[in-house]
Amino acid sequence: MTAISGAVAATGIPGASAGSADSAADGASLAIRTQAGARAFLIRDPARPLVATSLRFAAGSAHDPVGLSGLAHVLEHMMFCGTRRFGRGGHLQMIQSIGGFANATTSADWTRHFNVVPADLITILLELEAERLVQAPEAMTEAALDIERDVVLSERRERVESAPYGAATAELLAALYPAESPNRWLPVGSAEHVGRVGLGDCLRFHADHYVAPNVNLAVVGDFDPWRLAEPVTALLDALGEGPLASGQAGQRPFQATGAVRDQLVTSRSRIEITSALPPKVFIGCLLPVSTSWDFELARFAGLCLGRGVSARLSDRLIRSERVASAVQVKTMARAGYASAGIIEITPVDGMPAGQVIDRLDAALADSVDRGLTEADLLRTKAMYRSSWLADDDTFIGRSDSLSLAMQLNGSADAYLSHDARISQINLDQLRSAVLGWHQPDRRVELVYLS
Repeated sequence: MTAISGAVAATGIPGASAGSADSAADGASLAIRTQAGARAFLIRDPARPLVATSLRFAAGSAHDPVGLSGLAHVLEHMMFCGTRRFGRGGHLQMIQSIGGFANATTSADWTRHFNVVPADLITILLELEAERLVQAPEAMTEAALDIERDVVLSERRERVESAPYGAATAELLAALYPAESPNRWLPVGSAEHVGRVGLGDCLRFHADHYVAPNVNLAVVGDFDPWRLAEPVTALLDALGEGPLASGQAGQRPFQATGAVRDQLVTSRSRIEITSALPPKVFIGCLLPVSTSWDFELARFAGLCLGRGVSARLSDRLIRSERVASAVQVKTMARAGYASAGIIEITPVDGMPAGQVIDRLDAALADSVDRGLTEADLLRTKAMYRSSWLADDDTFIGRSDSLSLAMQLNGSADAYLSHDARISQINLDQLRSAVLGWHQPDRRVELVYLS
């Protein structure tokens, strides 16, 4: 049995309206949940005659078996092998032939397949996706795997091995997480592991993880949600219930409970790399799991510290003290375990790394103790909202945010209320979140020396 619930209500997104009984009104939305556990959320926005879909599976590198890092990413590529009607690459060519766009990405906790097509051809896209999800394994061959392994290895060389400081994140993750945690590796995997991924590994991963309980589909664009309910449900029903439903559980993500950060990094460590590159400092720490509101607060604090020339760390280290020429702050979300936070600092010429780190610690401590003001809070809210709305202003961005909220929280409600919740963050919450970035006794310092 499939549960369908709809609403015509203000959603906090551009173009939404309230009070109309017409299912095709701006902002009309529809939530669908199948008996097998697949979820979809449809919302109408007639701003342009397009529709975007984000089909997200809870199947990322955190699900890779030990010794096969990169498997989820390889399978993402293999999903474009074709179907009974279309040969290799035929699925993508068909979507492009109707004026559409298709791509996919793999992260630690999910693999996302996303599309944009003209609004009047959305049902064709949904039929193509249903066909591909079921039939792609039939088209997977050893020859295709050889090609896709090489593509993945090429991506790794470009992003990790050949890029300046490309190995820094991998070094930090390996030091932050315990040996048994798949969060120690990047989604692209290690070259050794990717090289030994077999066709059987891909087929098993697909059978275990590309299943109804793992899928969240968001559809955004110029359409009537109620009229699209049937083809969306047909797409979701094409997915099987998976091994969990039959009692044959496959490998699940490495899990941690309780105060996760207390279970992991317990000391301060430093890794030094001598290279021909200019000196650079990376500080890695652990943050809350991405399914928690505390993680969103940590992201918010990261914006306060590192986004823009007026950010706390940029203002202090670059403009005031002139010990750095660049500062970046980023988060790496993890749903089943602690997330990671990384502060990247480029010292000015001749500035010792140790002094830069000392000044960073002083800036973070001052921010927690007395430096942050209501003005900082308002600036961060404005920057956060601007970034949020910029993503939300595109159909791809909105469908992606919706499907992610569904995966992390079980429904689209968190996305629909997100903007309002951010506006309610207070100064004490910001200071507490900044403190999460200041863990001088429990972190990893990676220093590139010339």
